[in-house]
Amino acid sequence: MVGGLTFGGGPIGNYMSHAVAAMVVRLRAGDGRNGLLFGNGGFATHNHSIVLSRAPLSAVRFPHDFDYQSRADASRGSAPDTNESYAGPGTIESYTVICARTGAVSAGVIVARNPAGERFLAAVSKDDTATI
Repeated sequence: MVGGLTFGGGPIGNYMSHAVAAMVVRLRAGDGRNGLLFGNGGFATHNHSIVLSRAPLSAVRFPHDFDYQSRADASRGSAPDTNESYAGPGTIESYTVICARTGAVSAGVIVARNPAGERFLAAVSKDDTATI
């Protein structure tokens, strides 16, 4: 509704308040009965949501604890060892290209595993256009 952090006065500008205010205006105008708002923060690591309604929710008791982080942590497996000195072949797990504000490539980063299953990182020079 507000275009994200850069358009809502953020990141410290409380941009979700703009979305809440806009949703209240729409609900009061009769545009629907309920509205769902979702926002994330940090490096997309903090998620927040709210449901607004034109009618009271009589069967619901508040507050609720919706913090599932401990359950997510308990389900997470251990991370493989990282070999910081490895040089050689590997299987790519993930990669990214880092760009400057101008859109020009700054570098690349590869996360991979060696034949022993250890994780390693590889930096890719911006001049290595074939790999980028």
